[in-house]
Amino acid sequence: MRIVVSQLPDAGRTILVQGDWAIAAAKQALDAEPKQLSGTLTLERHLDMDDKEDGRVVVTGHIAVSASRECERCAEDLELVVDADVDLMYAPTVKDEEPEGDEVKREQEDDDDDILPVHEDDGWYQDDVLELGDVLCEAISLELGPRIVCVDVASCDRRTAELLASKGTSGNPGHPAFAKLKGLG
Repeated sequence: MRIVVSQLPDAGRTILVQGDWAIAAAKQALDAEPKQLSGTLTLERHLDMDDKEDGRVVVTGHIAVSASRECERCAEDLELVVDADVDLMYAPTVKDEEPEGDEVKREQEDDDDDILPVHEDDGWYQDDVLELGDVLCEAISLELGPRIVCVDVASCDRRTAELLASKGTSGNPGHPAFAKLKGLG
């Protein structure tokens, strides 16, 4: 779903997290078909200290999504659940250039030297269009851990140890530099 930033109402716009665009974004973030998906995202133009628009868009809201996945350690099936508040910021990019450092030059009719301060956590939109699917994908991805693992760590550890023990050894002692480590266990 494409949102034209310059057409956002002054009061902002609230969008329900539903439909094909939301399902595709959740599927991309979760690497699985979502079983349940709900929430709202509110988009508002950001105002600077002088209550002037600075081109940035604030996205707030709440999302809830779940999917069936496999634990990346023990390979057991698990239910992956994300239930989180959303608080993201997006700034415009300069046409045909990538943002650099902590500032982005903005094109303005009255002042070519105007600089927009941004933060490393800001996202970017281009050509006055914010892709809401990308926003949702980012919001979900930020809530996921580095690996998808079981909530019950002790049981996961036990299953992982059993899996490793059942595989046995290959008879290959491995790299000679690790031979001394074998005797430490």
